[in-house]
Amino acid sequence: SVNSCLPVDMDLDGTDEMLAFTIETGDSVSASATLYKYSADGRETLGRTRLDGHISYYSEIKAQENDGRVYIYADAVKSSGTQMLTEVIYWSDYYNTIISPFYSYSTGVTSSTSRNSMINCTDIDADGVIEIPVDAEVPDLPSDVYAVEWTKYDSSVLTSACYSLAVIKDEYQIMIPDEYIDEIKVLYSSEESGLTVTDKNDETLFSVFCVLKAHYVENTSAYSQYSLIAESSGYLYFAQTGESGQDDFSADALKSMIRTNEGE
Repeated sequence: SVNSCLPVDMDLDGTDEMLAFTIETGDSVSASATLYKYSADGRETLGRTRLDGHISYYSEIKAQENDGRVYIYADAVKSSGTQMLTEVIYWSDYYNTIISPFYSYSTGVTSSTSRNSMINCTDIDADGVIEIPVDAEVPDLPSDVYAVEWTKYDSSVLTSACYSLAVIKDEYQIMIPDEYIDEIKVLYSSEESGLTVTDKNDETLFSVFCVLKAHYVENTSAYSQYSLIAESSGYLYFAQTGESGQDDFSADALKSMIRTNEGE
């Protein structure tokens, strides 16, 4: 049975093919993607590639043309339900089929794009190219906050593009400049939905608070000392800059650095 499918013009001839994703069940753990062409003569199989089968479902599948080639980004939730991975798929003239460069036929898994943050790939920096999130190393992170390294697929490898802190519960991310990612400490209050980022000297760079719109209407004065930096359906996001973050983390800077789920 087909679990997901996507009409996509893989060969850029002006006519969509059908890319079908199948997750096998039973004794074997496997998944695959198959590219079909439809015409008056019927259906023709153009190519097939194996994929990591240790997943429950595909959460989102996107296609993007870049440098004369179409890339497929298939985000999948792992069987554990607490991790994700992204399969990258494209047509290879050398092999005359579609390939998935991060899938290992020897181990049966896709490990390079595996991550703990439950975030789909997206064009996070608005440069026209989809980025893939992977785990970044930031020590002593609170359980509700994830450090994310956003990477681009480039000639069979992932190259770093930018970093973010993702607060899944409050449905937003804050982009962190590269020069700060190894120098920050992160605090988070789940009850107050408050994120505070400090430098290694414990001096505050900035704080962000997620507030229900209904709660804000009832307590407007309580947020008079904060700057509104974003809003999405049902939520308002306020920020306050610490003394050590005046330049790089001003209110205007944080407005450009925040990404809400609605904004994606």
